[in-house]
Amino acid sequence: MVLKQQLDIRILAIGTELTDGQVLEKNAAWLASRLTEMGYRVLEHRTVSDDRSAIEQAFSEFLRSSDGIVVTGGLGPTSDDFTRHCLAKVLGRELIWDEPSWAKIAARLSQRGIPVTENQRAQAFFPSGSEVLLNSAGTANGFWLEDVGSTRFVAVLPGPPAEIAAIWADGLAAKLKALAPRMADRKLLLFKTIGRGEGLLATETERILDDLEAESGVSRIAVGYRANVPYVELKFWLDQETVGLESSLREKVKAAFSDVLIGEGDFDFADRLLNVVASGDSVSIFDNVTEGLLLERLKSRFAVLAPLLARPVSLFAGLTYQCGGTMAPGRAGVVCEVVSMPGSQWDILLTVRAGEKETRKEFMLPGLARVGSPREGFNERSRRWAAELALRFWSENV
Repeated sequence: MVLKQQLDIRILAIGTELTDGQVLEKNAAWLASRLTEMGYRVLEHRTVSDDRSAIEQAFSEFLRSSDGIVVTGGLGPTSDDFTRHCLAKVLGRELIWDEPSWAKIAARLSQRGIPVTENQRAQAFFPSGSEVLLNSAGTANGFWLEDVGSTRFVAVLPGPPAEIAAIWADGLAAKLKALAPRMADRKLLLFKTIGRGEGLLATETERILDDLEAESGVSRIAVGYRANVPYVELKFWLDQETVGLESSLREKVKAAFSDVLIGEGDFDFADRLLNVVASGDSVSIFDNVTEGLLLERLKSRFAVLAPLLARPVSLFAGLTYQCGGTMAPGRAGVVCEVVSMPGSQWDILLTVRAGEKETRKEFMLPGLARVGSPREGFNERSRRWAAELALRFWSENV
């Protein structure tokens, strides 16, 4: 089979809790980012309710127009979980019992002291021809179908983000990389910046790419931007023709953005503190600024990391988080504090104590983080900036 130069992907999220606004749909963004970095082109995100006709219609349309389909949700044991049934109907396939999946479900429930009920059996049926995708973070395994008519693959996953991350890490990412066209010829350079708006960054980035194209005589490097307050990511995709420009591109980017560039690659400043917790040590945080946004940030990142850890870890077994209050002298473990500084030339004071060493630093929030006068207090945007500045400072000093 001759591979296309680019495969078109559509992502389908299923669940009434998504369409009625009870839950914000974030899985598609998480998946699309990773698929794009692999070289796929994501054409559409669609969300449908737990309605059989709507689900079947989406499957029918996607199968006619997609090289690949990724589906989330509707694989649980309740009466409104019928993703597998709808796909089987559209494909004209029967649902086949998978005994290993049932054994895993029953064992997982029994280990947690949960009764094994008859409705749980629904999670052990899969359309004929499916390859089961093991879910190490939940009961509902996903499944994979390959070469379904003109569609190269269909990957069907449960809805919880932690379970998607677990299936991804345990084999789905490898399967998708193997099918991605010309991946050996593509390389991603990712730079993370903070403190300058997307528009200004893009203006300078486009100038850099114009210069490289004129100097080298080769085709223009593909670029993408991702704004995720307070960060803006620059993404460059190098192919066989442009990979020779990697060193020049890296030098030009570092020179142009030296004041705002905070690192290269896909990293997260929250990981340093979370790794301390995962190792069994304690972290205490006193937050007088973000009104809980910092805690939500840590919880969100931990949900991604937890399925990848070698052993089960509880975030709050090692993390103490307090809105308000101050650091107590001699407190054990890693102790972090973020406080506002009204009346000062600085906005926030950050402190980290690790063992015998204590480090402090004052920060002024940039203009991008403000609405109105600096002395008018913090709004949600400035609190989010404060949270990220705190995570960055603590990660560098723990």
